[in-house]
Amino acid sequence: MARILKWLLFGVLCSLLPIGFVAIDFFTNGKSFNLANLIGNGELLLVTSGIAAAGLGELISESPKKSIGVMFTGASSLILIGVCSYSFSSVVSSQNPDISNITSGSIWVFIISVFTTVVCFIQSETPSWKI
Repeated sequence: MARILKWLLFGVLCSLLPIGFVAIDFFTNGKSFNLANLIGNGELLLVTSGIAAAGLGELISESPKKSIGVMFTGASSLILIGVCSYSFSSVVSSQNPDISNITSGSIWVFIISVFTTVVCFIQSETPSWKI
């Protein structure tokens, strides 16, 4: 549990710092501040990809188990990395991106990635994990 807490504090929160800096910039420069302006260009997708990669790395390096649950979680992390990478490249290359859809999609993928990575940590730490 301590490793998960350390990852949440240092991995996730530190990954979100650049987005926080953009928020501070909006505030100090008097720009319109809303979530769509903050993450509507796909920034959260890059953070999410890194979070999913951390979970996959943890699972591969620490888990000697080859159960169906471990393989499913690892595959889910790999799929999340692919989805985030493709989505970000699509957002960047789009001429008229729908910022509202990008914002809500980014948030959902971020939540799913954090959950999946927590499961990766639990699976790597728990010797009795069997699915």
